[in-house]
Amino acid sequence: ECRTGHILSSGINAEYGGYGFTHLPTSPGFHKITCPTWNLTGGMMEQVQSYFVGSGPQLLKEDLIASGADRFRLQTIASGTVYLSLFIVTRNFAKFGIEA
Repeated sequence: ECRTGHILSSGINAEYGGYGFTHLPTSPGFHKITCPTWNLTGGMMEQVQSYFVGSGPQLLKEDLIASGADRFRLQTIASGTVYLSLFIVTRNFAKFGIEA
């Protein structure tokens, strides 16, 4: 699960700029991963509000990001790609039931 965004100047609220999902590798070593992200567009009223107020619609149930079960019902637009460079260490993977 990947969420991009920023914290508002008050420091209290976070506003997400995009959502994304990608699988992490279970094999050890260095990996470069891309995670495409998307934003909710909502209906016409939400788009007008987003234009004037600056905040767009946000997910109420964040489990939709990874599950994909009802994600096809969402109105979205591509918002970019997050590039990750990871070095995976597989210590104790077997202990937690993860096959490397």
